[in-house]
Amino acid sequence: MRKREMAILFFLLVFLFVIRLYHINTPPLEMADSWRQADTESMARNFLQYDPHLFHPNLNYDGPFPNIPALEIQITPYLIAILYRIFGQHYFLARLVPIIFFLVSAAFLYLFARLHMDKRGAAFSALIYGILPVNVYYSRAVMPESAALMFWIGGIYLFDLGLRQSKKKVLALSAILMALAIMTKPPVIFAALPMMYLCFHYDGRQWLKNGILWLYAFVTLGIAAGYYYHSAGVADYLFTVGISRDLVFKHALTAFYSTEALKFFAGTLPVTLGFTGIILTLAGLFTLSSNQKIFMVWFLAMVLEVVLIVSPIRLSYYLIFLTVPCSLLIGNFIAQISSANPKTSTTFLKSLSNSLTHFLHPKSVWVPHVPASSEARKAKRGCCDGHCTSTSFLNSLYTSNQVCVPQFRRQAEHGLRSAALCAKDGARAESGMWHADQPRLLHPSVMVFRERCTRHSPGVGRGKAKGSMLIACTLLFILMAESYHAVKPMYTVNTAMAEQVAVVRQITQPNDLLVVGSIDPCLLSLADRRGWRYHIRIYSEVPQDPINELNYYIQRGAKYFVPVLGKIYGDENNQLLTFIQKKYPKIENVPGYPMYILQ
Repeated sequence: MRKREMAILFFLLVFLFVIRLYHINTPPLEMADSWRQADTESMARNFLQYDPHLFHPNLNYDGPFPNIPALEIQITPYLIAILYRIFGQHYFLARLVPIIFFLVSAAFLYLFARLHMDKRGAAFSALIYGILPVNVYYSRAVMPESAALMFWIGGIYLFDLGLRQSKKKVLALSAILMALAIMTKPPVIFAALPMMYLCFHYDGRQWLKNGILWLYAFVTLGIAAGYYYHSAGVADYLFTVGISRDLVFKHALTAFYSTEALKFFAGTLPVTLGFTGIILTLAGLFTLSSNQKIFMVWFLAMVLEVVLIVSPIRLSYYLIFLTVPCSLLIGNFIAQISSANPKTSTTFLKSLSNSLTHFLHPKSVWVPHVPASSEARKAKRGCCDGHCTSTSFLNSLYTSNQVCVPQFRRQAEHGLRSAALCAKDGARAESGMWHADQPRLLHPSVMVFRERCTRHSPGVGRGKAKGSMLIACTLLFILMAESYHAVKPMYTVNTAMAEQVAVVRQITQPNDLLVVGSIDPCLLSLADRRGWRYHIRIYSEVPQDPINELNYYIQRGAKYFVPVLGKIYGDENNQLLTFIQKKYPKIENVPGYPMYILQ
């Protein structure tokens, strides 16, 4: 990578860092998934104050310490705990860790894109990856998603690089990163599909006989499986395993068609990508060169993840993995629009024209002329800058040993049929102008596209280049504006929860056990207290009767009952609240936030 390219990447990462500084010192009290952020931050404090073992994360809810669940590897809270120990407990440190992970993932995305496109396309891809709405918010949230993205994208980049260069050490490092990615967020395992495509792309069917690749799979999956086996063995409870079994596996094939899932996607996808992002992603599928099919395979793999995993879970942050191939598709599409060459600035329209041409004349496919020396130079560095012989994914589907060269005149006005002239690859003119020796009739419906591609003068090209860049910048501005409007409400702080957290901290002691009247563990985690969530209904040993359930917690040491904002989840008829008000003394230092002394 040259100095200029490194400087561009550096300033791009600085820009992505700056736009993530908003609310950087805010506690996990934001409206969007505050419970998940509070979970992660509380595990960091428990690493610091209780058990520093990386494989022994402790949660604040569903019982006193030790309270180890069967979870993914908690690298993000572990690093936060280290920063807390060195610099003190500040929320900006908790957010700084996922931000750094995300910036490194953006750098990996850029490097991966450079294997398949030019500098402009890679820069656009990394920029779009950093400004998509879901990435802007969750990349600075106190959650493990950013770490998973870094391990995941880095693993795929090194896998691609290792296959290209046949370097075992690079593949070994990729295996470690992919194992960490699966241990951090299991849905990234869908990356196996684009990785298998890369194997086929470089080695054909012979990759199935490559022992190195089988060893790669064994090491990657073996490390991840070993961790999850250990986690289940040391866990005090396995409710996360039950969630995967009962919620995901049982409904994976049917949940996508449910009314709940369709409503979820209708409301969440525009916030994830923006309406413009969705449109550009679909457009990007039609502008891929033969060297960029990996983007489409990766995209389809993550669509499968959305259908099978996200549909039953319906948590918006699980869509963050879909943004990676979408960013590559959008970045490549905008790069082609912004190209200085007028032939590549209209690639999308020409791709549609090519598909129509092949439908009418399967043996005739249009591609632009490229001097042999330029082709050799591009093949050497293994990238496509928008001028490759296969200008689109559609072209690569209809390969031929002939190049269909259009030479149109507006003869339709005289009742004449337009024609396209075909020439062998070796018969192209050295001047770069079109050359032909065989006529072939072409359907009039594609005349307009083809006539515009016969010649172009340098002056016209520069004018079109400026207009193309203006269009590209306009699309980027629209994406940023949509992202801002989509993300802004997510930063809203839950002031009522913040007040109740302060009340709990004021009245209770750190060792007091609480029962909160909600399945949301946010209050326990933010207040740094331990206890139980009422009406959780996931443990067979917990009584189903409301009164018996409360007595179950009292027998295990619960000292206070805390209704969340004065209400109890699942107590629609106020049966339990009435019982508690009659039997247990109430403390209400702040109106609207009562607490009851159980013992």
